[in-house]
Amino acid sequence: MVKEITKPRTIPKNINRFGYIGFLIAGITFACMGKFADAAMFAGLALVFDPFDAGVPFPKRPLYQQAILLANVIGTMVFFVLALLK
Repeated sequence: MVKEITKPRTIPKNINRFGYIGFLIAGITFACMGKFADAAMFAGLALVFDPFDAGVPFPKRPLYQQAILLANVIGTMVFFVLALLK
């Protein structure tokens, strides 16, 4: 009898990136359909899935990461205001 050794599957380093992109695409899709309340919800939930290294505090992140996250926050607030005005 030969014993087979199976290798464990490799998991992506940052699986949160998929959740972030998914919720962000959903938010943009709802915004294009004119449902700004749903767009604000999904864009805000995208921030829960930090697409970068979550162990690094915000001030110590590279400038491009800070810009991406701040653009997401500003976009979420814009969707929220558009939902209130609609």
